[in-house]
Amino acid sequence: FRDVMNQVKKGQGDFKPSSPGKLTSEKGEFEMDGKVFHGDLMVFEDSGKFTYVNILPVDEYLVSVVGHEMSPAWPVEALKAQAVVARTYLMQKISDSQGKLYDIGNTTKDQVYSGKIENDANLRQAIKETRAQVVKFKGELANVFFHSDCGARRHRA
Repeated sequence: FRDVMNQVKKGQGDFKPSSPGKLTSEKGEFEMDGKVFHGDLMVFEDSGKFTYVNILPVDEYLVSVVGHEMSPAWPVEALKAQAVVARTYLMQKISDSQGKLYDIGNTTKDQVYSGKIENDANLRQAIKETRAQVVKFKGELANVFFHSDCGARRHRA
């Protein structure tokens, strides 16, 4: 990594940088916890604790989210529907994140973002074909939600 002053930053083990700041990889991606991520890494420090924030383009983020929320092998039309909903959710979170260190988390609490996905051609096609499309209700971003399962409960009418 090189920071914005072009100084090389390295970490060991759990990657503890010598100082906070923006770290940029010459390859445009970095590895952390055995996973590869696109973009840059911002490091924030508060009372000796570090927060790591991945800075990347929306489309790269969506490739990972859609590919981790659904199988990349599913039909492109299904991936496109997920892309629109995931983008809408992200845009809502961005608008709600003013003044925070980051826009959105990377777990099922928000959307699963877990870095680079291999064999991502269908995902990239779905993201490209829905670029900038979001769900709106009465002219505003809709509150969209989705979940992976309902706990196998039956709902009675």
